[in-house]
Amino acid sequence: EGWLAADKKILERRLKTFGRDFEIKSMAVAAGLNDQEWGPATTQFRRSLVSHPERHFKDTREMHDFVEGLKTNAAAGALQFYPLFLTFVKENAYIADISQDTQSLRELTDLRLPHTWYPKAHAMKRKIIYHGGPTNSGKTYEALLRLKQANDGLYCGPLRLLALEIYENLNMDGVYCSLITGEEKREIPSATHVACTVEMCNSSAVYDVAVLDEIQLMGDSERGWAALSCLQAKEIHVCGSMEAVDLVREKMFTLWMDTRNCYDVLVASDAIGMGLNLNIGRIIFDSILKFDGSDMVDITPSLEKYVSLARLDGDYFMCKFADIKEAAVLLADIPMPLAERFTFCTAPANLRNPLARRIFVDYAIGHGNQRSVPLDVYLPKMAPRNELALRDVEIKAKLIDVYLWLSYRFPDTFKMQAEALEMKDRVLELVEEGLVNVTYKKSDDKPKKKVGEWNTDRTKFVRYADARQAN
Repeated sequence: EGWLAADKKILERRLKTFGRDFEIKSMAVAAGLNDQEWGPATTQFRRSLVSHPERHFKDTREMHDFVEGLKTNAAAGALQFYPLFLTFVKENAYIADISQDTQSLRELTDLRLPHTWYPKAHAMKRKIIYHGGPTNSGKTYEALLRLKQANDGLYCGPLRLLALEIYENLNMDGVYCSLITGEEKREIPSATHVACTVEMCNSSAVYDVAVLDEIQLMGDSERGWAALSCLQAKEIHVCGSMEAVDLVREKMFTLWMDTRNCYDVLVASDAIGMGLNLNIGRIIFDSILKFDGSDMVDITPSLEKYVSLARLDGDYFMCKFADIKEAAVLLADIPMPLAERFTFCTAPANLRNPLARRIFVDYAIGHGNQRSVPLDVYLPKMAPRNELALRDVEIKAKLIDVYLWLSYRFPDTFKMQAEALEMKDRVLELVEEGLVNVTYKKSDDKPKKKVGEWNTDRTKFVRYADARQAN
């Protein structure tokens, strides 16, 4: 049943000011209603409550009690409608279910267990071999020998030039290898191997052998997130400096203490005698002497080694994400799936520059609207002749790199890859010519002494000295 005629008039009179009530609007926005949807939501609510009360009340008794409350408590005003309005906007998807949103947010922001993020990689029985040593010690060479022998393989390095060097070496040795970096992609037909920068490794591909170079960068707060966890390889060779040795030893200790392990022998230094409670039945010393840096001495407790094993900090830490956060703020209002938004946030864009920031946002808007994204970079016809013009060309070079980086990930919208590669060659020529122009201009601007100037000054000084002596 609908409203009685008298009750309907009261209802309509009270609802006239509902959409203009600032207090109700503030409460609704705080509950999750979009500010722009306040008008449409209140209009539909008024119509629904007047025309279809059965959608808001269980029975006529509940409708009657509500109207009686309006009559007896006129001072309450629009607040009496707020519970009905809040239920209405939730049921009509103006506000998402708060409990579901909270649970989803809790799951998305739970970063305590990063080792569970790549279940396929961790489900594999991966053999990990560590090559440690200083620069030019041959650690990477040994790993690359094994990579060349594999049916298929992957090399990951922190720098584009490292990946390029391995790409060239493997191809010269008859191992077909493709190159993939953030700014460049060279795909070799029938290639069995890939050389890439570590951020570009394909986490879904499976390899026989993978080589991860400069593994100590796993602890870098800027790039540590693009590291070992996601690699699906049967055999992984990690190469790096000796900085990672302490971490490996710590993991060995943890593994040994696990009652489910299947190991019978632990090979260790005298550090295990520094108060560590290990489940060891027999200890066999290879020697009771050790080298302390200058002489052979008896085994003694070493405070430094104890501290290195008894660290209180965790294995995981939050990487620096200021640039990613800045990009996320810029892209907040652009319609885009979460995974694609994150990819845009990790693009190598210099957001501190106004031009780069504007073009980056234009790229995101074009991609979000699923239309072809233009390169939108224009180069000068002449090489720069001063530092300001050279800096402008360098900024445009970085924008071209950003476009190429995005084109490898979103080829359906970033379609001007060929033009970008051609323009990149041109911009490199402009930078080289500009550096020559600016360098020579600086040398030309230096003041030059006139011929005979020094002799003239010296003659004046001699005359002045002679005059002083005469006096």
